Amino acid sequence: MILEHFSFEMQDLLDKYQDGNLTLKELHDKYVEIGTEGHDILRYEDILAHARLNKQQIKLHAGFIPRTYAKMLMKEGEESGIKTAK
Repeated sequence: MILEHFSFEMQDLLDKYQDGNLTLKELHDKYVEIGTEGHDILRYEDILAHARLNKQQIKLHAGFIPRTYAKMLMKEGEESGIKTAK
């Protein structure tokens, strides 16, 4: 399951949550602390809990580039954004 609310830099958080190493509250707190997306992920509690309970069938994937890079791509172009991301 691809989650556009999470940038690829947050994949580790999703993995830890799905493996049971983070609670939903801890996931939310870390998301707010390090993220720039600003979504209310607590609205998706049921979906996240379902994915966690069914982790053998459902893999959570962070599916968004960080807003920092997205803004750079829009302002400075693809070459600059890719260079900075590397």
